[in-house]
Amino acid sequence: MLENQHDVDLPGSGGQMIATKQDVKSPTQTLTDERNRLTVQLTELQNKIRGLELAIDLINDQADRTASFSGPRAIGTSAVIREILVEAGSAGITPQMAIERAAARGETLNKTSVSSLLSRMKRDGEVVYVARRYVWRPAV
Repeated sequence: MLENQHDVDLPGSGGQMIATKQDVKSPTQTLTDERNRLTVQLTELQNKIRGLELAIDLINDQADRTASFSGPRAIGTSAVIREILVEAGSAGITPQMAIERAAARGETLNKTSVSSLLSRMKRDGEVVYVARRYVWRPAV
């Protein structure tokens, strides 16, 4: 019977091969294939995010260097965030809290920059993320 063959050349098909039942994917295989495809897409998106974070960090570092020449009081975003983290202690901070505390000191911070910096600090082990807050991890 033809069901045991993978492809069949039917008369009048113009030489095209027609798939048989064995070539039809099971629901499990279809879902597995979709999961694998999405996993690849996820990896690609994570790499793009890392690239964007790197670009943001480079821009922030340049802005920090430029700001350091604007006067004796000007300090970089990283230094402001570190000071605020130390002051917050084990209570930790959110990016919005950091911006508000910096504003109270007369410093203006960008929320995207603060979020990116805190994420990088978490990745580098400088802070831990607990209960939706970043907590300073002092050097041992």
